[in-house]
Amino acid sequence: MRKVWHRTWAIGLVIVIAIATGACGKSKASPTAATTTTLATASSPGTTTAQSQTPAGDALTIKSFKFDPNPLTVKVGTTVTVTNGDGTDHTATADDGSFDTGKFSGGAKTIQLTKAGTVKFHCAVHDFMKGVMQVTA
Repeated sequence: MRKVWHRTWAIGLVIVIAIATGACGKSKASPTAATTTTLATASSPGTTTAQSQTPAGDALTIKSFKFDPNPLTVKVGTTVTVTNGDGTDHTATADDGSFDTGKFSGGAKTIQLTKAGTVKFHCAVHDFMKGVMQVTA
């Protein structure tokens, strides 16, 4: 009887550990895992250049269907990491077409700001989500 109890307890412990570590067949990417993307950025009207980017520079967060901070002030050439903390599809899309993260539901995307000025942006999925970046020289 004692061996059966120990075996039952051991099996229960293994199940608890498997659930706690996510080893039960459900694998889900971490919502904060950053991804590297290549985006086309406009350096002047009608001209775009493709740039491979890695997360660095200033941060913009999407949380509770809002951009934060808003407005965001950065210098020209800054790489901005956009992190989606909502777990639903969002974008950060410039109204003037100078950047677009594309849809993503978790993790992070990066954009680089290549010219000074005020850049208004929005979420292409949720048109009520709007933001402003002040890009300084």
